[in-house]
Parts: sequence; structure tokens; C-alpha cells
Amino acid sequence: MADALMPDPSLIVGAHLRTHPLVKRRVGTRSSESLNATLPAIRYSCTTNRRTGPEEWRARMQVECWADLKGEKAAMDTARDVVASLEDLPGARATAEVISADVTNSFPAPDPDTKRPRQIVLVDLLLYALDPVEAP
Repeated sequence: MADALMPDPSLIVGAHLRTHPLVKRRVGTRSSESLNATLPAIRYSCTTNRRTGPEEWRARMQVECWADLKGEKAAMDTARDVVASLEDLPGARATAEVISADVTNSFPAPDPDTKRPRQIVLVDLLLYALDPVEAP
């Protein structure tokens, strides 16, 4: 029986955010797994990635939208553009076919230390892995 390799949701979402016109107009290509020192910027991380079938995976991504000195409205505007861009995410990607990208929550969460404005977007992905491997 063939199973499939685990897809990389961070690779998929990161590439999408760095190339989508709505997001690029807000943050350029400053979307990565580590926070860019130049704001505005986006930091994303995969909080869960679990197999639900031989090729099916469900992942949750956290996308943090950081504002510069323009404040909370700028963070919210970036989050809105991220949410809108995710409508274009389903389709074939580097390591998986993205079946759906559902935004489950978006909320303000200023950095507790610096108080910099930040909006967090949670996204649930349904992925079908593209790289079959033989199971032992």
C-alpha cells in the first residue's frame, strides 16, 4: 500500500503570501516563519499537521500580521488582504494539492512586550499529498 509524504503547509502558505498581489502591496515579500525587523511584515507558522487518510492531511496555520507605526488599522487591513488572498490558495502547490483553506478566526493580539499592533489569522487547510511512498 502506498502512503504519501507529509506536505509542508508552511512552504505552501509562505510562497502564496509572498507572491499574492494583495499581500505584496501591504508587506512586499516580508512574509516568513521568522519576523522581519522591517514592519509591516507577516510571520506564519504551522500549529498542527495531522494525517487523516493515506494522502489526506489537515493543517492549521497561524498568520500574524504585524503593523508598522500606522497602528492597529494597518494590521487589520493586512489581515483582511491575507484572508482575501486565501481564496486563491486551493490548487496544486509544491508538496500538495490544497483542497480548501478556511479562515476560522481573526483577532487583534498586540505583542505583549512591545505593544506593537498585530492581527492573527487562523487558517485550516485540507491537503492531499502529491509524493507517494511505499509503506513498510
